[in-house]
Amino acid sequence: TSLPSYGGGGSAPNLTAKPDFKNKRLVWYQHFDFDTSARALVNRAGGVETNTLNVCQVEVVGTCDPGT
Repeated sequence: TSLPSYGGGGSAPNLTAKPDFKNKRLVWYQHFDFDTSARALVNRAGGVETNTLNVCQVEVVGTCDPGT
């Protein structure tokens, strides 16, 4: 299982957790500082304002195949 490209970082969360089945743990990747608004949530004009308070966004990479 690989990390998503997040459009070159343009749609990345603050953190991504990727499973490491062999070692039975999560490997964490930080894309933005904790006090910076990430870009995982879309803020469309006229819609609900997303992440205006700089909350930490976390994405977990999932798979149904433990061999990956």
